[in-house]
Amino acid sequence: MPLMPVRPRRRTLLGLLLSVLVAACGGSSGATATSPVASAAPTASGPASAPPTGSPAATPVGSAMLGPTGGGLTLVEPLPALSAGDGSVDLTPAGSLVMLQSGVDLKLHSLDCATNCGDPATWSATTLEPGVSWAHPLIRARDDGSLVAVVDDSTAGQSGDVLGVCTADCAAAGSWTWSKIPLPPDATTMRAASRYFAVSGDAMILGLGSGSPMGALVCGGLCESAASWTRVKFSDAACSAPSVAASPSGAMAFACVTANPNMTPTESSEVWSCPGACTSQANWGGVTGLAAGDGLAVDVTVGPQGMVNAAVNLGNRADAANANRLGWFQCLGGCGEPASWHGIVVGSEVLYARRVAAVTDQQGRSVIAYDGTSSAGSGLLSAACVANCLKPGSWSVALLDDAKRVAAQIPVPAPQGCESAVWVPDNVTDIAMRGDWGAVTSGYSAIGAGGTCPASPFPPSSALQPIRSVVSVAILGP
Repeated sequence: MPLMPVRPRRRTLLGLLLSVLVAACGGSSGATATSPVASAAPTASGPASAPPTGSPAATPVGSAMLGPTGGGLTLVEPLPALSAGDGSVDLTPAGSLVMLQSGVDLKLHSLDCATNCGDPATWSATTLEPGVSWAHPLIRARDDGSLVAVVDDSTAGQSGDVLGVCTADCAAAGSWTWSKIPLPPDATTMRAASRYFAVSGDAMILGLGSGSPMGALVCGGLCESAASWTRVKFSDAACSAPSVAASPSGAMAFACVTANPNMTPTESSEVWSCPGACTSQANWGGVTGLAAGDGLAVDVTVGPQGMVNAAVNLGNRADAANANRLGWFQCLGGCGEPASWHGIVVGSEVLYARRVAAVTDQQGRSVIAYDGTSSAGSGLLSAACVANCLKPGSWSVALLDDAKRVAAQIPVPAPQGCESAVWVPDNVTDIAMRGDWGAVTSGYSAIGAGGTCPASPFPPSSALQPIRSVVSVAILGP
């Protein structure tokens, strides 16, 4: 008879976060920025409490990609007339940008652009038909140039996901094939928006954040077939916004924030990882307690040689100095063991939106995107590190965009009773990096201000009803 699955290890890391304060601000909205994977010059440093272990030394690699713009920083709203709050982006091997957007028109928009992508007119748009009531679209480009999309299936009955694959001529809706991936019976609630899907070659991982126990579906190939997906279980806790990552080496990672109302603080981050053969339960191990607080968010990456990283919005912590700051945790191997993990606080910026998005390439270069307030202003920020990312001075923080630019480009009349309409950032939704190029999608919403409107519309809160929204793309090149 077959052996029972081996229960993966979960170790506790309470109190691992180190209080290292680093001021690293620069850039301005509308200014030309260097590539997020270019050499990041330290802007400030502080005493590192973590062991001196760092990322493997990165070897600068010249990109053969032509790129979607002339380089530097480019900001664009590909569908400025569409009121849309959710978007996903990736870069193809040829250097094109591909996107998915959802809007109030209840349509799934697939977009792509090859050159001069700062001009909305250069983007082509196609409406895709997954065949279900859907939510939370994500798109990923594979190294062979094919595209993979996934959406949550909210059709009545069994919850699931729908996988779309396109191998050529993806601007034509008929080039996509769609297949349903049922979720386990105990995962019946729609997950919150997150980066819950990752692809590497023929392998895929889909995070289960809505059921209990917490886990993921993993596929080693032929993923259009529901029978090809294997469930791995991580813990009895549940989370609503899982984050997953996959590496060309076969390594995978999963991260999530779990909640326990009987504890103070109530939330804790968990990170699970697998060095390879990740359809096997026995190859996964995890830790919990990288950070504890209220209002946490986490995004996980997988780098070279078994490196696993986690970017964490530290939320409201017991120590006020680190409240709403950006944490970076790193493990270079043996990531199921607490002693393998070390962490720092990145920069001195204060985050005012919950989500963060991070990416690490196979040279070990990492970029984090988030909304926060810096000395250069408030808006979309990026933190970039080329090597030794556990040394605070290795990170360079830049202001990429702010809502003032959106307000200038997309004016919105004030609603009745309000003195004006103000654009505010919503959340970072996705990040991608390939070669020396990066791209970030984020949402902005216009809300009423003054008069009978809320007196303090910034930062945004769930109580504020947007007049309209837009998905913006920040493109960073060498």
